[in-house]
Amino acid sequence: MLIPDNLQIKIKQNEYVNLATLIKGAVDCKETQNETLLGVDERGNIVAKPKSSTDKIVSIEQWTDAFFIFSSIYLSAHPDQTQDMLQYMFVIREADRKQEGTNGGPMTSSLGYVRVVCSCHGQR
Repeated sequence: MLIPDNLQIKIKQNEYVNLATLIKGAVDCKETQNETLLGVDERGNIVAKPKSSTDKIVSIEQWTDAFFIFSSIYLSAHPDQTQDMLQYMFVIREADRKQEGTNGGPMTSSLGYVRVVCSCHGQR
């Protein structure tokens, strides 16, 4: 799958990325990244802001697909953190599996906005 360069740069720099945009497809992903809205900053200046994506991940399978794409890009810049990424994926999948047995249902409704904050990112 082709991911736009600007999104790949954000991933490699560990900037926030909605994982759901990674499984949309290259054309849809690029369109989402290019959409902007006008807003007002804290000093009253009109500024262009990227449109927030409302895409959501609705299953652990979708999250895993998106995380594989994210990981392949992120690890090309940070290969020494492969073990941490695999461990992080295991923890999320295990938590989802355990959550399904409770009244709360699957935890995947919030997984599309997971930021990588495993032990490899102590500074964040």
